[in-house]
Parts: sequence; C-alpha cells; structure tokens
Amino acid sequence: LLHPVHWHKASVRTNIEKFSIPGQKSCIIDSLNHRIQVEMPYGTDLRTLKAEFQLSPGAYVKVSGKQQISGMTLNNFTGTVVYTVYAENREIMVPWTVDVYNGESIAPVLSNGLPGVVSQPGSPAIERISKNKN
Repeated sequence: LLHPVHWHKASVRTNIEKFSIPGQKSCIIDSLNHRIQVEMPYGTDLRTLKAEFQLSPGAYVKVSGKQQISGMTLNNFTGTVVYTVYAENREIMVPWTVDVYNGESIAPVLSNGLPGVVSQPGSPAIERISKNKN
C-alpha cells in the first residue's frame, strides 16, 4: 500500500519518540511497555498542562478522541492519560499510558539558632544539640 501523498509505503510505527512538559523535573519513556512517567516540581497544577512530543514519522495521536498538537493541546494529568498513537498507515494504533505526578516537597530546615547546624525537625542532631544547650 503506497501512501497517496508521499508515494511511499506507509509506516507502521507507533512510537512516542520524545515527550516533555515544560518545567518537568524528569521524564522516562518506556518504549517496550508504551508507558511514560513525568515528574513535575512539587505543587504543580496538573490540570492544564501542554505536552511537547515527537512521534514516529507520519503518525498522529489522540487523547479521548481529540487529536493532540505538540506544545498546544491542554490536558488534565491529575490521573492517567492514554495517548493513542496511530501509525501512518492508519491501520495500526497503540495506546500509550502517560502518568504525570508531583515530586516530593523539600522538608523545612532548622538551624536551632546554632551557627553551622542544619537539620530536619525531629532529627537526632537537633534533639542532641537541644539537650546539650541546657
């Protein structure tokens, strides 16, 4: 089957080759299991994010039946989002699972009023220093 626009055999590839969300801390693309995990900074509002992606040549992608445009389409990532990638030949489609989550918050740090002493609240170092101050 030749692709009518390009006059070549249409590709059967359905990969998400690149994926990112502006401001992300990390992104893991698992091509074997068709899964993507994105870590955002703590406190990021996951309801209105725009993903940037690159697909296999000639492929396109939909989320809940809506075609996605890289860097433009807003999605709610508060739960798992399924990106369905359609191959250039239009006969093959593969669902990709995308999970976006907030990273850990940074715990507050105390100096306990002592120069050069920095530790998390309730840590043995703070308790030991507090007992030695009295």
